[in-house]
Amino acid sequence: MSPWSDADELQEDVAAFVARFAATPEGVAAAAMAAALGEGLGIELTLSDPDVVLGLDVASGVITRGAWEDAAVRVALPAGDMHDLLLDRLGPVEISRLVEDGRLHLKGSPPVLCAAVAAVARLQPHYEASLRERGREHLLDTPAPATREIWESAERPPAMVGVRRPWQAPKRAIAREA
Repeated sequence: MSPWSDADELQEDVAAFVARFAATPEGVAAAAMAAALGEGLGIELTLSDPDVVLGLDVASGVITRGAWEDAAVRVALPAGDMHDLLLDRLGPVEISRLVEDGRLHLKGSPPVLCAAVAAVARLQPHYEASLRERGREHLLDTPAPATREIWESAERPPAMVGVRRPWQAPKRAIAREA
């Protein structure tokens, strides 16, 4: 169950903490890092429950609503999971589980994904502060998810070893270069 009543409310909260971050020295540094990537760092954030697609231009700190065709990074996850991630309620195991359960999807080239992770790491502390400053404490009172639990899946784990990644050249091309 989502802590937001509708997509407008969710967008407002996301835009507020991004704006708070953009006005800090860390925000200015993230904007410079995004600008150094050439085309900048555009993140398309697709949230569900409530459903909304947001575009974040890290270089300018601007949030827009709707799909972003030129986004360098695409992230999709339930809004409640984003909330828990930004409140630092999830550890590495729970984050891995988001991926394994198909609730978190990331798409982008490895260098840009790394830049996005670095930008979000700087952005994350501003989420709770923004909620407090704006009188949105009820969002902070939402129950934390279960952690440190053992879970099982009937499906086979995804193949990780020996699987070519989209950015890797085919094996034959590597053999010819050698």
